[in-house]
Amino acid sequence: MQVPQKIIDAAVDVFGRHGYRQANIGVIAERAGMSRQALYRYFDGKEALYRWITEDMHVRALSAAKEAAKSAQRSGEDAAQVLFATLRARYAPFLDLLHLSPHANEFLEENNRLCGDIATKHNKKLLGLVAAVLDEEAESGRLGFAEGMNARDLARIAVSLAVALKSGTPPPSSAAFGRDLERALRLLVAGSNSVSR
Repeated sequence: MQVPQKIIDAAVDVFGRHGYRQANIGVIAERAGMSRQALYRYFDGKEALYRWITEDMHVRALSAAKEAAKSAQRSGEDAAQVLFATLRARYAPFLDLLHLSPHANEFLEENNRLCGDIATKHNKKLLGLVAAVLDEEAESGRLGFAEGMNARDLARIAVSLAVALKSGTPPPSSAAFGRDLERALRLLVAGSNSVSR
């Protein structure tokens, strides 16, 4: 479904200002410069609109993660930096958005309730992407695996680290998340390389 950008922008603005619970579909339509009925041609209600925006954000974040991985690899970055670029690109936009709103905790609650399936689906895709990136790093000789470990195992640990570091009440800033993530991934990759030799 092709959704006009004005609807997306209006919804993100209204959800950001008022939170999910207090957001009103009529206000979103008004901000988008359309009638409520016109908005209902695209979405049957606030929940459907919220889910669509969440899905779109996850798709964009995963695409950014793929591009960040490719860019870091083309630049000749080490395995830890490639992994960091990938995971930061995936999660930092969400943290930035949360920090713009006084309703961050509400968004996290509603996102888990309404969109948990979307997050799960995209985290599985991210796991596959990270495993593929780690396989490429191993093939290039920039990464080794401990005995009994493989790219998928290390990817699962790296993604779990990122998820743990972005969690919190309130969530960390993207800068704090990035700083901690980079340190954790450097330790993870150094450990993997040291036991593989």
